[in-house]
Parts: sequence; structure tokens; C-alpha cells
Amino acid sequence: MITLTEFFETDHKRLDLLLAQFKACLDHDKPRAIGLFQAFESGLRTHILWEETVLFPFFERKSQFSHGPTHVMSNEHIAILNLVSQLQQSLTGDINTTLMLYDELANQLTQHNHKEENILYPLVDKNASESDRSLMFMIMETGQVA
Repeated sequence: MITLTEFFETDHKRLDLLLAQFKACLDHDKPRAIGLFQAFESGLRTHILWEETVLFPFFERKSQFSHGPTHVMSNEHIAILNLVSQLQQSLTGDINTTLMLYDELANQLTQHNHKEENILYPLVDKNASESDRSLMFMIMETGQVA
């Protein structure tokens, strides 16, 4: 069975690719860029929802540590989503502002993902049985938070 680390790392890569494709066509195909950004934003919001409603509560129950890594990650999610909103609003304005916000978002995501992939996800995998992982994947797939 795939680990939670592998699943979430793969999703990070998918989101990173959408964001990179958005930037690549921003200056010559704005309608396509906007579509790619919308796909990125939707995917990111789903990814964060999975973490906040499935992964983090599991980790907190298993570790008895509710104000540790998950608290830091949740605060970073707020900052990331704020940048996403700013970038989305910038799409009707100056491209230089959009590019500046893109760079800031890409930098924050890189740092955030590194912490999740190298600290949080492995800790969750270490504490999750195959049954736990199956249940978490089922909840994420169906959207029914337990």
C-alpha cells in the first residue's frame, strides 16, 4: 500500500507543476494561465482540507501533541491561502505584481512542503497502521470526514 508520504508528495508535485505551467503561459496566454491557476487553487484547497481534517487530527490523536507540527503547518496554510488570494486578485492588474506574488508563493510552498515531506508525513506514516492509512484514504476519497 502506498504511504501517506508518497501520496502527499505526489500531490505536491502535481500542484507545483500546475503552478509552474501557470507562470510559463502567463505573459502569452492569459486565459490558459487563469485556467491553470484555478486548477492549482482548487487542488491546493482540497490538499489542505485533507491535511487539516484527516491527517492532522490523526497525528494529534496518536502523538497527543496538538500544538506542535500541525499547529505550525495550519498557520502556514493560512499564510499560503492568503497569498493565493492576493495572486488571484493580481491577475487583472500589473503582471509584475503577479510575478512577485508568484515568486513569494512558490518560495513559501517549497519551504512548507519540505517540512511536511521530511518531518510531518514520515511521523504520520510511522504511527499509522495499514488499516489507519486505508481509512484515511477512504475518507479523503469520499470527502466524508469522520
